[in-house]
Amino acid sequence: MHVIILVIGLFGQVGAATEFDLYLNLLREDADTRRNAVQRITGGTDTSRWAALLDVMYFKGLPQEAYAMMNRAAHVDYGRNWPRWMEWLGQKNIRPSKAYRRFKQVLFSQIDPTFSAFLNPNMPTTIRWDEIAWGGVKKDGIPSLDQPKMIPADEADWLDDDEPVFGLVINGEARAYPLRIMDWHELANITFNNGTPVALSYCTLCGAAIAYNARAGGRYFHFGTSGLLYRSNKLMYDRETHSLWSAMTGRPVSGLLAGNDTLVLQPLPVERTQWADWRRRHPQTTVLSRKTGFRRVYKRYSGYYRYFKSPKTMFPVARKDTRLPQKAIVFGAHLLGVSRAWPLSVFATRTTLRDTLAGQGVWLIGDEERQSVRLYRSGTTLFLKRNNDQLLDDKGHIWEIRENALVEQNGPGRYERLPGHLAYWFAWQAFFPGTTLYRRPQP
Repeated sequence: MHVIILVIGLFGQVGAATEFDLYLNLLREDADTRRNAVQRITGGTDTSRWAALLDVMYFKGLPQEAYAMMNRAAHVDYGRNWPRWMEWLGQKNIRPSKAYRRFKQVLFSQIDPTFSAFLNPNMPTTIRWDEIAWGGVKKDGIPSLDQPKMIPADEADWLDDDEPVFGLVINGEARAYPLRIMDWHELANITFNNGTPVALSYCTLCGAAIAYNARAGGRYFHFGTSGLLYRSNKLMYDRETHSLWSAMTGRPVSGLLAGNDTLVLQPLPVERTQWADWRRRHPQTTVLSRKTGFRRVYKRYSGYYRYFKSPKTMFPVARKDTRLPQKAIVFGAHLLGVSRAWPLSVFATRTTLRDTLAGQGVWLIGDEERQSVRLYRSGTTLFLKRNNDQLLDDKGHIWEIRENALVEQNGPGRYERLPGHLAYWFAWQAFFPGTTLYRRPQP
């Protein structure tokens, strides 16, 4: 493998005098040297050193006898099952060393030299580097859409009525981004007519489309896809500093900006629904054009179709919450430090739901078939009935369901919409481990 040759060529024929040298010995052509390195790592008490073993296992594989040594030391029988080993290590309370981070930087830079900037061991980090995995593409191998062309709804005759789109409304301007196009790009840097910069991130692996205000800490960020994953969720990078950001939390997690609490991207309400439904509610909407500047065949069913139908994840996630199947779809929201998730299935027999979040009354409007959920504050108002785009409260007042708020008809009442998004359960609970989960009351 080219990685082996390049790494050794860079650092020469050194011994195993240091921890970093020990990791390099895992890559050497000499079988005895590699075997001895495995033996030293598995025979030691520092479990964090196993991270280097698993990185090498992923890219090249280890000597045949290495797996037996690993199984004996860990008292398991995982063989060559890299995902299972990653889950095993992820469940350990470890902190990988700077020597490991340096090794990972060198190893990953052989795939793409630009990974070296993302994985700089001298920069701060708030995540475990042993859980960073290569997603199979180089930096910008999945190209972002930067200020892509939008077209009137009437020109999008190639969209089917029941086709999924991600809808955004800012300052009254409605836009739709079809899933069939976002599957290929996963990220769009867009600016609405009122000047609001938005980063629309779509992680196909975790089923989450999240819209962020791209201005944070007084700065405006432009994002790209790094090619790296963390807990089966994409890591974005900003083009200004090349820091890595979590697409799920909107925070910089590794690089120059990591650990800066003032740099948090604020989420915006985004809705997945069907094209006909979105267009009915927003007849003046524009929609993302297929003329993106890239040579892609934007068919409705992408290469992820089988993944969407499978109950399995593509990459390992160490910490699992078994309250729901791992790929059950939930609608998640985060407010005042409190996270809560609602299974999409609760909307199979109802279209509205009253609940609380962070001690505040909230109202959800959902549709399981369309995979559509919207979340609003509701205060102490009790809504009794929904009729299309209106709600009736217990005092006989009619409320209009608008995109950005619930508005009392002929009255002063107004409840703002709250940001939230769909995701697979494994992803939501991995990044919000203290989340509460709505349970349908027993009859």
